[in-house]
Amino acid sequence: MDLQNYYYGLSSDRLLFRKLVHNDIESWTDFYENNPNLKYLSIDLNRTNYEMAQAWIEAQLERYRKNEFGQLAMISKETGALIGTSGFSLYKFKGEFFLHSMSSVKPLYWRQGYSFEGGTCLYNFFFQNNLTDKIIAFSHIKNHASQKNLEKLGFKKQEQLYIKHRQVFFYVLTQESWENKQSIE
Repeated sequence: MDLQNYYYGLSSDRLLFRKLVHNDIESWTDFYENNPNLKYLSIDLNRTNYEMAQAWIEAQLERYRKNEFGQLAMISKETGALIGTSGFSLYKFKGEFFLHSMSSVKPLYWRQGYSFEGGTCLYNFFFQNNLTDKIIAFSHIKNHASQKNLEKLGFKKQEQLYIKHRQVFFYVLTQESWENKQSIE
């Protein structure tokens, strides 16, 4: 699949999605400010907030260049603010490539449903266009908010694993379970 126009024009009730750009680095430093959940991520916390934001944005830009998906900016329709990122990476797991779902929201916007709304929009796009039949996700075993959101989205916990120096739960969302969930709501 050609991902050069990945999610072009995709939006939800409160969010617009677009590719991240270098100009987002300064704004993304807010994600690292007073964020107690950073310990759940496999990132080098010995860097400045700017260095971590720059590394994150650069990693997404590299994924775009390689046609490997990447996180997208979630922009508030109301204010134009960058409130988080959501999207996918290609992830090789047990010898197979999967779409790995990831989402990050700045602490200022926590508990307002943005991660759920962003995930719902992206999963609808992928499943309605038959672009995949399965999406995977990982959540640190102590990150209960992440687990709750994944389960609310319809992911099913499969097993506990040790990946990238951390204990995580492995989750799966199938197209069939997503469609069944949508037909009930």
